[in-house]
Amino acid sequence: MIHLGDCVRDTVSGFTGIVIAKAEYMSGITKYCVEAIELDNGKLISEYWFDEWRILSTDRAPAMMEIRGLKPHKDDP
Repeated sequence: MIHLGDCVRDTVSGFTGIVIAKAEYMSGITKYCVEAIELDNGKLISEYWFDEWRILSTDRAPAMMEIRGLKPHKDDP
């Protein structure tokens, strides 16, 4: 299960980043907005939306959650 603040990797392109938003559509599709962690030549990389099936969680990002004042997800140990 993917949560806001998770570090994820797109299995198609290899793009990695942190999930910053989630959209659930009436059709049943769920998409996640992923923001890059690293810069490209000192510039921000645009965030990208990926279908749920394309991304895998690589790690929780507790530091990011703490910075933004988010509480850990109820499924967390």
